[in-house]
Amino acid sequence: MHVCVEQSRILIIDGKKTLWLEPWGRDAFRVRMTGEAVMDGQDWALTEPVEECVPEVTVEEIDTTDPWYATEEYAHYHQTGKVYTVRNGKITAKINPEGWIGYYNQKGELLTEEYWRNRNRINRYCTSLRIDARELKPIPGSTDYQLTMRFEAYDDEKIFGMGQYQDRHLDKKGAVLELAHRNSQSSVPFFDLKQGIRFLLEQSGHRYCQLCRQPYRVVCEKHEEDGLLHRGGRHAL
Repeated sequence: MHVCVEQSRILIIDGKKTLWLEPWGRDAFRVRMTGEAVMDGQDWALTEPVEECVPEVTVEEIDTTDPWYATEEYAHYHQTGKVYTVRNGKITAKINPEGWIGYYNQKGELLTEEYWRNRNRINRYCTSLRIDARELKPIPGSTDYQLTMRFEAYDDEKIFGMGQYQDRHLDKKGAVLELAHRNSQSSVPFFDLKQGIRFLLEQSGHRYCQLCRQPYRVVCEKHEEDGLLHRGGRHAL
């Protein structure tokens, strides 16, 4: 995993996967990931012009040495890692030495963070589930990918704003939604969480969005008839 700063964006490169974290107007981030050698240059659904913003990026080097080496062997096993803090107006993203991203408001309160469950390091919670927060899976028979993004879930949160459906439930948390317009429904790939963070999924055509309780998971698929790659953006109130 490699993190670097390129112009006004942060790049997280992990093998063949590349993630871009960059400002999307004031108080917002646009997050994209690809398995290709070059990021898709199209804006697709983002037709509204936004203010050009330059984020404030700071890098802090921290001690990541395993605690059981804090004796006379400390100097021999000493390790450090870098924490990248990206601030754009009222929203801040922090990338830890393992590449995990957390999002904070202007008060320093955690809005949401990625859901990781692995055992790459054993000096934190460690599990053999091998669940990654960001996952790209090739779609057989095509050159497209299915992108899965996972975020920590909170017991008291609610999810609103996915459109109009023929039911009386406004809270769509835990639902599997078809992002398509029909005579009986109007799908809008935008939702608002209770803790003050909003998601906008760029999409076109028939896609499905699964909003699980634990972990919180967003899945978008690219279909061959669309010819469009999905990308996700987010911003805080």
